[in-house]
Amino acid sequence: MDMDALYQSAFDLIFKAEESNLENFKLGFVAGVLVFAILAVLIRLVLLYLSRGDRRSRGIRISGDSGSIVISPGAISDLVKGIGNGIKHVEVSKVKLLEAQDKSLYLEVHIVMAGGETRFGDISNEFQRQVVETVKDRFGVQCIKSVAVHLDKIVDVKPA
Repeated sequence: MDMDALYQSAFDLIFKAEESNLENFKLGFVAGVLVFAILAVLIRLVLLYLSRGDRRSRGIRISGDSGSIVISPGAISDLVKGIGNGIKHVEVSKVKLLEAQDKSLYLEVHIVMAGGETRFGDISNEFQRQVVETVKDRFGVQCIKSVAVHLDKIVDVKPA
């Protein structure tokens, strides 16, 4: 079957078809358009869901006269863990360097505290202050806007 015959049969099917065949074609066409529209909306919603919110940062870029320096999230994590582990009854379990939608950077720090006489509010305030000041002192820029502290676990202190 050549292309002219194929075109002619399609033309006959659409324009010279019986009334029931034409109605079936119209219903199939409308159903196809609706399925396509629903899929397009669903894909758009999934993309909006995936692109919303804060995302992990690739590091802190500091530009200078001779070029730029990138401080990796791993280096920031090591620094924060050192600060946190220096505080009595605190262990830093996870550090994330995140970039907000307005392009500002902040830290999300997960800690484990020893129970007993420790006060979470006092310790977290001091820890947040130390992290912001240390990052500013070490790197010379105020790049971290805030430090969000998450208390993941409280463990009992065993008497020595």
